[in-house]
Amino acid sequence: MKIRDLLSEARTGSLQDDVAQAMPAAYTFPQLQNTDPYSQYRFGLAVAAARRQNDPDPYGIEAKEEFAPTTAWGENLVVVTYEEEDTETLKLAAKMMGVSKKQISSTKSQETADVGKTSPIKPVKK
Repeated sequence: MKIRDLLSEARTGSLQDDVAQAMPAAYTFPQLQNTDPYSQYRFGLAVAAARRQNDPDPYGIEAKEEFAPTTAWGENLVVVTYEEEDTETLKLAAKMMGVSKKQISSTKSQETADVGKTSPIKPVKK
């Protein structure tokens, strides 16, 4: 037996012939790295959404929006600030690091239009 028969790790791009024959249709995605959980997560969502985007819904419900490969959250650090001083601190820290920031939400927190702000129960007079 020769060393090349024992060591097959040096081969790239495919499996050993006997292993490849024993496995059903296995695929690799070179652009989706094993060390990048976010891209794996988004691909999982794409797998879940693929048929929905391309086939009519059996219940006649249309998809509200197209699938996006990334989101505003992405793999990027997200920091939420509550005070103007916090925002100024982030600005200074970003300058020190030589990075930019992009605001993805409104400056002040507000309830969405579908949130009930009043109680459905009438108050009892004492």
